[in-house]
Formats: sequence, C-alpha cells, structure tokens
Amino acid sequence: MLHNLLDNTTARRMKLLETMIFYDHWVSSSSLAKICRTSARTINNDLQFLKMNYPEYFTIETSKQHGVRLKPTTYFRLEVFYRHLMNENSIFQLIEGLFFHPEYSTQDWQDTLFLSSSSFYRLMKRIETALDEFDIRFYHGGFSGSSEISLRYFFSNFFTEKYSYFNWPFKFERQPIIEGIQDFINYIQKEYFNGTSYYTLDSKQMLHISMLIGTALVRIKQGFVTYIDETEDTAFNWRGIADKFYESHKNVAQQYMGILTREEYYDLVYTLFAFMTSWDSKEEYEHVNSEIEQFIQNYSNRLEIPISESESRRLRYIMSNKYASYKIFPYDSQILFNQPRFVGQLIHEIYPDLFESLVSDLEQLSEDTHYPWLKDLSEIIFWFIVKWPNLPRLLRTRHEKIKTLIISDVGREHQEYVIDSIENVYSEFMDIDSYENNIFELEEHLDELDEKYDLIIFSFDHEEHTFFHATPLNVNPILSDIDFKNIAGCLQEIRHNHHLGVAELHRIHLQ
Repeated sequence: MLHNLLDNTTARRMKLLETMIFYDHWVSSSSLAKICRTSARTINNDLQFLKMNYPEYFTIETSKQHGVRLKPTTYFRLEVFYRHLMNENSIFQLIEGLFFHPEYSTQDWQDTLFLSSSSFYRLMKRIETALDEFDIRFYHGGFSGSSEISLRYFFSNFFTEKYSYFNWPFKFERQPIIEGIQDFINYIQKEYFNGTSYYTLDSKQMLHISMLIGTALVRIKQGFVTYIDETEDTAFNWRGIADKFYESHKNVAQQYMGILTREEYYDLVYTLFAFMTSWDSKEEYEHVNSEIEQFIQNYSNRLEIPISESESRRLRYIMSNKYASYKIFPYDSQILFNQPRFVGQLIHEIYPDLFESLVSDLEQLSEDTHYPWLKDLSEIIFWFIVKWPNLPRLLRTRHEKIKTLIISDVGREHQEYVIDSIENVYSEFMDIDSYENNIFELEEHLDELDEKYDLIIFSFDHEEHTFFHATPLNVNPILSDIDFKNIAGCLQEIRHNHHLGVAELHRIHLQ
C-alpha cells in the first residue's frame, strides 16, 4: 500500500534486502543489480549503506569468489526492520500527523519535523501523488475520499504496518476495544456457527481490527461518517449486533470522545463489518462460498491429504473475506510488507511441487467467481500451511525422496561422516547411499549410477562427465555452510527438473 510513499533510494534498498533474505545464499552484485534494475555500482553503494547503518539487524559478508550474502542477527525480523524505517522516515511521520491533526498549519509541521519549506512541500507532493491512487485527498481540515470506508481501511493498514502489538497510536485505551471485538466473536460463534470454533481470529487479525476501530473512532470524532444504505439486504445482520452491544460498548473511548451516540456506534460497527455487507446479493455470497469450498475439497482430493471440516471452513472464511474486502478496498497488493505473501514465497521454495496445480486451479476459480485469485497465490500458500496442519505433516512423511550417492576418496569412515552430516539437515528429502567400490573403478560404473541416482556427491575433484539423469556436485571434505547451500540448490533444481514451465510460472506470480 505504501510503496509509492517511498523515495526511489529507500524502495530500492528494501527490494535489495528482501531479495537477499529470500534467496539466502551467496549472490553476485551483478545478479542483484539485475533484479533491482540498477547498476552493480549502485548495489555496492547500497550494500555499504545497509552494512554501516543497521549492524543490529544483520551483517553483510563479501567474498571475491562468491559475491555477497546477508546474515540476520538473532533479533532480526523483516517486518520489524520495515517498521523501523517507517518510524524514522519524515514522510510517514507527516502522514500520521496529518491524520491526527489536520488543523495544524504548514509552519507547525515544519517546526515539528524540522523541515525546510521546500522539503515540506516536496513531501506533501509525494503524499498527494501516492494517495491519489487510493482516491484520497488532503485539505486543511482532514483527509477525504469518494469512499469513507476505503479511506478507513487505508489508514488502518497504515497503522498496522507502522505499529506492533505493544504500541498504540491512539489517545484512548486499546484493551476495551479488544474486549469488544471478543464480544462480537463470541456472539457470532454462538448465533451463526452453533458455538463451534470455526469463526476464530488470530492475534494478527485482532491487531488489524483494533487499528480499524481506532481509525474509525478518530474519523467519527473529526466529523466524517460512512454512508449506510438503509435498504441493503445482506446475509449478515450487523445492525442486530450493534443493537445488542450498544449499551455495553458506548463507553469504549469515553476519555477521548465521551459516550458514543447510537448513530456513532452504528457507524463504528458498520466500519467493522462493511466487508461482510459488500456482497451484491445472497446469491453471490452463496455462489462464491460454494466455489471456494469446492476448490479446497478438490485440492484435498488431488493431494490425497484429508482436510477436516473446521480446517476447510477456516480456509474458506479467509478466502471469502479476501474476496469481500477486495470489493471495497482493492489495494492490498500495495502493502509495504505483506507477511503472509512473503512467507508464502519461502514456503513455495520448500514445497514447489505442492502448488504445481494450484495455479491452474486458481485460474479456474477466478473464472468461476470473477475475482483475480492469482494475485493472492503466495498468501493462499501461507494460509494453507498455517490453517491446514495435516498438509505439511503428511507431505513430510510421504514426500518422494531424492536418491543420492556419496563418493569419497578418503575411506568408508569419511563417507559415513558425510552421510550423517547431510542426513542431519536433509533426511526428509534425501535417501542416501555410500559408494562401495574403488574410486579407480568409477568409470566402469558411471552409466549404472547415472540410471540409479538423482544426485551424486563427490568429496574430491573429479573429471567432468556427462550425466544424463543424475546431478553431480562437489563438496569439501569437511562440509561447510556453502556446501549445504549448494546441496539445497541441487535438491530444488532436481525437484523442479520435470516441471520447469510450472515453476517458472510460479516465480512470475510470486514477484
């Protein structure tokens, strides 16, 4: 959402950092320059800047032979680093300030943020340009847009990215809001799901919803209201929930704006459930949910991995809510750091074959529901792994292992050492044998070994031979981090070997 608020240099450095973390191995500056669409000289300058300014987050190692690689510290998390960038960047400080204090003058902001007149107007121009894509404008008196709900979604995403569980930007307590959200959850579980735990929220969802309610309360106090269609006919009775909880929730932000009127509370509850009222009709709701449910079940059948009713429903609710939310706020792809999407890319690297059919299935689902599901591919990967525990567990137990042979020139004991070292890391993915014959007889057995094994690992330099099936790999006698990285690369290459087209398609959609 916030990429267009970044200056070009910061955006490029963030792309560079994401790339180095994602690939997690030695890489040349020229390769990084190609990915980041700049020069190798610029990349080297960026690497030096990151290395000098953020030693608490990571170290950057350089090697004339191998290139560069990033090693995160124990305390590093990418979303924390992004949050740090947002909080030290004047443009994010200014946009937050404008939200809370639209009455401040230009001179107030120049003094508060220590900006010159030219710097202030340059930042304002970037803010206006970026927010114009969301149909949001700023004038002296506040932000406005064609959709108040969409505007509130924007700022709730902004605050969710800028703050964490332990920070709160609003001038009223968060705990009463969390308790109110839990009241809604308990009621919905009882009234709509027969008391089951199908409808649950994790901490990340609770964080986002609390930011949405905080944003709505500020907007309501500033005099901005949502348009509520009095004639709407939806599958979800949000008004009934508002009537039920008004008396117990009307003091939720009393120290900030007094007791909420019933109209203000209606506005607040409508903001919270607006995505559930975005369906054009009950028929659309039933059709989309039915198609998603069938998509999940078909995928379970194809993988021959069972999925429970509760797991299936949770996945369906996530996808259904994604569909409904997109109708009122179609900008989720522009979030500065989308954790599910980023983690989904990493999961894809571990289980590429798991999602080979997912692309075509999502294309069909897109056609059936008129929604661009492929944009959510990485997030769907993430949620499948997180909300369907049987999936990764059963994949590990039934995954077809890569047949591997270890060939050493310093004896059986060394071969056992190499096998033990590799199995300690990759036992789930490899079935490893040791070479039983004399090295001098290797030439006689090459054709036989090529047919039998997928990967042949040598602990010595060997002459180049043509392997039509097996992949050859040289490692050091005492295995190093580089050797393990190279083994991982070979495993991934072998698993992709027969599905290059699909793998490449995945990479396109994941970028």
